Amino acid sequence: MSFAHQFLCLSTLIAYGSAALLLYRMKGDKFVYYDRELNGLPVEKAKSILMEKPEIKGFKIDVIENFGFTDVIAVNKVILFVNPQTKTVIYAPEILIRPEEKPGDKYRAYYGINGKPISEALSTLTSKPELQGVEIVAKAVTGIGDIDNLVEVNRMVVYFDPHEHVVIGTPQVVLRKKTSQ
Repeated sequence: MSFAHQFLCLSTLIAYGSAALLLYRMKGDKFVYYDRELNGLPVEKAKSILMEKPEIKGFKIDVIENFGFTDVIAVNKVILFVNPQTKTVIYAPEILIRPEEKPGDKYRAYYGINGKPISEALSTLTSKPELQGVEIVAKAVTGIGDIDNLVEVNRMVVYFDPHEHVVIGTPQVVLRKKTSQ
């Protein structure tokens, strides 16, 4: 394999791999996994099997011809890693079905808020221009185990310790532009 081909393969894997780093959980999320069923099949046969699966019907199928693969999770689409010589599936990563996902959604996490006093954190968050129109709620929890970590659309829950009055965890939100009715 030439250096250029290796570089192309690696950059493709990094691009898909970086998407997995942005993974967050929302209500209604469901994971499906077809690797065992598809591994070793010709790519066209694998695609026809996937098109019959009702839970992923209509999802885009990306075929990446590569001699290796990376462990990624595709959100509302299918990725098939295919051996470029044999045209057979070598890996079909997990698929995250996210019914809440809409085009234009933007995920935001505010890491610098963690550990700050709750009053300062709320003041900082409400002054951010991108959070105008987002409902920001402060919720007291006794520990990290009480945080559900479900990210909501245009609603951010800021968890804090009721004794220390400091933020616990990272406030997260999915920003979605409101459409006029």
